[in-house]
Amino acid sequence: DDKLQYRLGWMLLNGVGTEKDIPAALEYFEESAKPGNPFASYQLAKYILADESSAPIRVREAVAYLRRAADCGNPFAQYALGKLYAEGNRISKNISEALRLLKLAADQGIDLAMYRLGRLYLSGEDIPKDTAAAIKWMTAAAEKNNQFAQYALGKLYLTGEGVPKDKDTAVRWFTLSAAQSNVYAQFFLDHIDSFRD
Repeated sequence: DDKLQYRLGWMLLNGVGTEKDIPAALEYFEESAKPGNPFASYQLAKYILADESSAPIRVREAVAYLRRAADCGNPFAQYALGKLYAEGNRISKNISEALRLLKLAADQGIDLAMYRLGRLYLSGEDIPKDTAAAIKWMTAAAEKNNQFAQYALGKLYLTGEGVPKDKDTAVRWFTLSAAQSNVYAQFFLDHIDSFRD
């Protein structure tokens, strides 16, 4: 039963009801992933990718696990794989695939995917800059309490980059972000009256 194997692996990985035993957890995840359990596939990929020194063959294995989980609709796998394609430092950069996967994850409510989409559209580095799309995705993430999106929106409204300048809206977003210990947002709040055109 792949679901039972996944749950046993999760319990062993997190020390719930038993002692932590990562090697045993990974064995259960591998058995669960064989018939295609997307949660086990995601856990295996996450474990492999957590080791920055993973050999390229292990990274390809992790990508295969993520692909399997993402194709089954796992939004966390969609986000993780989309992020890998967007960054392009461990696998070949593929912005169109990154956008597709990040949108799938964002549509399922993953705020980090929303934020990453906003950053991609705002940067204009690998795709045409689209400030309206960036604001849309950043706002969606900020409304889900993503402190990074709140901070980014604060800066956009303070500077008027792609949106009308609005100091009150900037302060609102900075305040929400700073409440989550974002020191950069707190800096802007502390110096909000120092900024000029």
